[in-house]
Amino acid sequence: HVYAGSLRCVAANAEEQAVEKEPFGTRLSEAVVVDLAFAGEVLCVLYDDGVGGRHVSTYLVSAAKREVSVGPWTAADLDPTSCRLLAPPPTAGSGLLVLGERELGAVDGRGLTRTAATWGSSTTAACEVGGGRFLTADDSGRLFFVSVSADSSSRQRRRKPRLQPLTGTELSPASCLAYLGEGRLFLGSAVA
Repeated sequence: HVYAGSLRCVAANAEEQAVEKEPFGTRLSEAVVVDLAFAGEVLCVLYDDGVGGRHVSTYLVSAAKREVSVGPWTAADLDPTSCRLLAPPPTAGSGLLVLGERELGAVDGRGLTRTAATWGSSTTAACEVGGGRFLTADDSGRLFFVSVSADSSSRQRRRKPRLQPLTGTELSPASCLAYLGEGRLFLGSAVA
């Protein structure tokens, strides 16, 4: 739970179906939080610095130790239109995708890798479809696959985001997307 700069966490044990009654947390230094996403135990925060810059900071959230500490990644000076964080599951590798109108960013312990976005409009919804791949929708009713792959041209094997449009689909602009499995997708739209 984030409210007025305060992050509060409640530890839960899924096997025992138990939730601790006493929350723990910390004060966030980020004033204007745009989006949050968990990548394993890493809480990723996309924030606006108040002068038009967008940045990512991270926190390690340890339910076992009941503590929140400074995280392993940061990224500064992202696309000022960056609006959404997507965290692939831990099995797909560590890292984070940052979606903006003009660029995609992949953030991990090695830094930030940028790729120009070809959609040219706002991302309105996104969902994971398996294997660290995401389906995103823009405000024009188009769908795109977003994934991250190792950049073989780089000596550091940095992760590079890729964007692939799905052609032949004319949809209403999506307000929400949910992957239902077995190739089925739910698309909710506020536009008739």
